[in-house]
Amino acid sequence: MPSYDEVKTADRRLMILQLLQQERDYRLNDREMQMMLKQTGNDTSCDALRNELNWLAEQDLVDVYALESLKVATLKQRGSDAATGLSVIDGVARPRPAL
Repeated sequence: MPSYDEVKTADRRLMILQLLQQERDYRLNDREMQMMLKQTGNDTSCDALRNELNWLAEQDLVDVYALESLKVATLKQRGSDAATGLSVIDGVARPRPAL
């Protein structure tokens, strides 16, 4: 059974993918993302968020690049599939069905 921290981390990763999917160009910088996560109750530090983005990039779910002092993430098809529940990725929560 996963620990509380593992569940929270997996949920935060799903939320990041879903935030990216909602953007017109599937792209957000870490500062915008941090504010949006805070609004959803997923308050996280800049360092923790960047670690999550790096992990998501290692899983081939997003592309990440530096732009001045920001990190910019772009959703990839595999990340979109995980965000919608079409594919299951260990370490990323599955979305719940709509009520």
